[in-house]
Formats: sequence, structure tokens, C-alpha cells
Amino acid sequence: LKAGCVPIYWGADNIANFIPTNCFIDRRLFKTNEELYNFLKSITKEQFEEYISNIRKFFKSETAQKFSTQYFAKA
Repeated sequence: LKAGCVPIYWGADNIANFIPTNCFIDRRLFKTNEELYNFLKSITKEQFEEYISNIRKFFKSETAQKFSTQYFAKA
């Protein structure tokens, strides 16, 4: 996320408790790798930029602060 990439997430089921779902592509929503591949090939520039915009908004939110180095230092 910090690098300006749109991640393809395939991990813990509770990810939406921490990161908004509009900030990543959820691999679990696709039945096959081919289906995911076709989705990735079809993403428009506008759709990609919307993901990036959502990621930037997330990093400016209070929720994202618990992932900061300052938060970890205080904890």
C-alpha cells in the first residue's frame, strides 16, 4: 500500500476489520487464477486511480494510525 501498488490480498478473513476493502483486490472473490487474471487485465486507468485514491484516504484516516511507527513506539 505504501509503495503505491494495489495489492492482491489472499490472507486472513478479517482483513476488512483493519483495511477498507476498496484499498485492495480480494483474491477470495475469484474462483480461479484465470478469473483474477482477466479482472486484472480489464482494470481501467480510472479504476486503478480510484484504488490509489482510496489507499491515500485510508492512510490519512485515524484507523491507519495504529499501523504507524509512532503508534508502535507508544504501544
